[in-house]
Amino acid sequence: MSTNKLKPEQIKAFKEKEVGVFKADEDGFIDIRNIEWFADEVFATGDKEWGLAILKKIEVLAENFYDLEGIMERLKKLNENDRLLALIKKAEPMIETEDYGVSGCYLLAGNFVVSIDKDYARELYKKSEDHAVDFNEFNELSGSLANDSDDKENALKIVQLRCIPLIDEKDHHNRLSQSAQVVRTLIDLGEIQEDNEGTNFNHSIQILADYRKKIICK
Repeated sequence: MSTNKLKPEQIKAFKEKEVGVFKADEDGFIDIRNIEWFADEVFATGDKEWGLAILKKIEVLAENFYDLEGIMERLKKLNENDRLLALIKKAEPMIETEDYGVSGCYLLAGNFVVSIDKDYARELYKKSEDHAVDFNEFNELSGSLANDSDDKENALKIVQLRCIPLIDEKDHHNRLSQSAQVVRTLIDLGEIQEDNEGTNFNHSIQILADYRKKIICK
């Protein structure tokens, strides 16, 4: 580790704190979030090498994909693209073992790497789609495809074939909320024209009904 940006007394204090954050409690639990926050403190001193070494130690403790999310966020912020890509490839097998949110994990992984490796991101987005089961999962995926990966063709396909059919027609509040989200994505995709005064999303159900009539007539 590099400690040349710290005074000797600071190094001593940080090393003592590092021992503490890695120490398990009486139940044998080590709080990964506390370690991440400690790494942030180290990064704030300017000692990037030490901070990265701390993040590397967290990888050993991780039991699931979510345990690694904080590391990924920090590597992304630090522009440590090679480390980030390697970590996500290492973490991908963990996703299939998750009890819930498998589609969301693949989506998150795709969002992390889309600016680094678009081909790999597309693979992750496809796996996210394959595991998606409800409106929220498909809606989040369509948003990422439209805005993060600029894959508007697949984003529109998911909106039309997945999101719209899954809108809750029985509960008005859910229907309005979900319709508004779809309308927002369709505006982003250029499928619906934004009003000059801004779209009134309280009218989303009717806006979406008009859009569905339009695409049926095509």
